Amino acid sequence: MQKDLISRQMAVNVAIKAVDDWEGRTNLWRNEIIEKRINAMPPAQPEPLWIPCEEEMPKEKDAGILQKIGIQNKSDNVFVTIDIEKGKIVEVACTWDGMWKWDGMMAFPKWKVVAWMPFPAPYQEGETK
Repeated sequence: MQKDLISRQMAVNVAIKAVDDWEGRTNLWRNEIIEKRINAMPPAQPEPLWIPCEEEMPKEKDAGILQKIGIQNKSDNVFVTIDIEKGKIVEVACTWDGMWKWDGMMAFPKWKVVAWMPFPAPYQEGETK
């Protein structure tokens, strides 16, 4: 099933049109109820998508204090998919001057980051499944 996000107003319009077509007439009171119920629904959040490294890398910014050791730019931490000899794993990493850095990378120099995604938004009080 395709996971598209649509606007609330589009959902209201589609629901009203469907009911109007079924009943053959317009009922303003019913339309208001449809609109209120749709607007009361929790907002849809897009599922984060993996971004292939060959298409795009995380945005880097001034590395600040790291410039004292020769690093000019650094990205925020992101989730990465790393291609290992026996499959793939997910780790947290960042880039320094366009090169990936993650815990354990020195022990496994043949491993390669193939995709990444930003962290999701932090938990907010009252959020549920």
